[in-house]
Amino acid sequence: MVHGSGFRVQGSGFRVQGSGFRVQGSGFRVQGSGFRVQGSGFRVQGSGFRVQGSGFRVQGSGFRVQGSGFRVQGSGFRVQGSGFRVQGSGFRVQGSGFRVQGSGFRVQGSGFRVQGSGFRVQGSGFRVQGSGFRVQGSGFRVQGSGFRVQGSGFRVQGSGFRVQGSGFRVQGSGFRVQGSGFRVQGSGSGFRVQGSGFRVQGSGFRVQGSGFRVQGSGFRVQGSGFRVQGSGFRVQGSGFRVQGSGFRVQGSGFRVQGSGFRVQGSGFRVQGSGFRVQGSGFRVQGSGFRVQGSGFRVQGSGFRVQGSGFRVQGSGFRVQGSGFRVQGSGFRVQGSGFRVQGSGFRVQGSGFRVQGSFRVQGSGFRVQGSGFRVQGSGFRVQGSGFRVQGSGFRVQGSGFRVQGSGFRVQGSGFRVQGSGFRVQGSGFRVQGSGFRVQGSGFRVQGSGFRVQGSGFRVQGSGFRVQGSGFRVQGSGFRVQGSGFRVQGSGFRVQGSGF
Repeated sequence: MVHGSGFRVQGSGFRVQGSGFRVQGSGFRVQGSGFRVQGSGFRVQGSGFRVQGSGFRVQGSGFRVQGSGFRVQGSGFRVQGSGFRVQGSGFRVQGSGFRVQGSGFRVQGSGFRVQGSGFRVQGSGFRVQGSGFRVQGSGFRVQGSGFRVQGSGFRVQGSGFRVQGSGFRVQGSGFRVQGSGFRVQGSGSGFRVQGSGFRVQGSGFRVQGSGFRVQGSGFRVQGSGFRVQGSGFRVQGSGFRVQGSGFRVQGSGFRVQGSGFRVQGSGFRVQGSGFRVQGSGFRVQGSGFRVQGSGFRVQGSGFRVQGSGFRVQGSGFRVQGSGFRVQGSGFRVQGSGFRVQGSGFRVQGSGFRVQGSFRVQGSGFRVQGSGFRVQGSGFRVQGSGFRVQGSGFRVQGSGFRVQGSGFRVQGSGFRVQGSGFRVQGSGFRVQGSGFRVQGSGFRVQGSGFRVQGSGFRVQGSGFRVQGSGFRVQGSGFRVQGSGFRVQGSGFRVQGSGF
């Protein structure tokens, strides 16, 4: 035991062997290399604990420092044993090779700082309570369950941030990691960040384990390789942004609640059921948007995807809100329950395909590009302004219905195979050759039915048009089946082969 202020050791090779080493008083200082304590119960009570020199080592349980101003300057800081505790502000280590082996690493107080490469903690119960947690240097590693930081200003600068173990939790604003290789591996749940300003800058962001949760505004990741493997991905707060290629989530329960969801970069992929986004401003810029699993739902205005390869595989695709837009080739949805509720549905690019039931409620449905195909029963559009520009419009299945004015198709190859073709509203127009409907129950209710192009054919009983202005311009008008009826003035056919 040492009682009193101003305990100083100058020189190399300071060693203590035995249990119960205690220093009570301010100003504990060691200048020189080779500081070693072997034994349990190392305790320092008082402000101003400082060690200058390489080779700081403590072997044994119960390392405790109570007081402000804990500082170690030099490489090779090592503690082996359980119960590492520092109570007080100003915990600082300057030098490479910070290592703690044992359970119960705890720091209570503001100003936790480590400058140097090789920060490693092996053992459960890593806890820091206080603002200003900062690590500068490569190789930040924690192995063990129970990683917790409570306080604002969590910052790590350097490559190789790794945590292996369940229970990763940060409570406080200003979580920032700058450097490549951010990884959290845990067999159990509990990756949680509560507070605004979550930011990671660098490639290789990976989380393996269930229960990924971020609560607070300003979630941002800048860099390629964002990956989460495990169920329960949740972000609550505005400003979710990922900039970089390779965004991947594998697991059920992907949920984002808040405005400003944005991903910039190719390779957006989600594998698992329950993809949900609640909030305005959903945007993805880049090729390769893919979702595999049932329950894709977006609630909010401004859904936009820019890039080729939009694919959703699974039942229950739903978008509720105005401004649904996809720009790029290869729009594909496979599964039942495709629904869009809101005005401004637009797809620009070739290869629009839906396999399953299709429903759109809202004005301004537009598709620009060749290869519009829907395979499945229950094709329904409710709202004015249905427009398709491009060749190859095809619908296979019963129950084709459009309710609203302004139905227009520009391009060759308009084909509907299945019973129950119905259009309710004025302004039905098809411009292009090859208009074909195969199936019973063809009905158009409204004025202004016009087809411009050769090859108008209807095969099936019950062809009915109710409204004035029925016009067909082009050769090859054919109807095969009973019940051909036109009610209204202005029936005209211009061309040979009626």
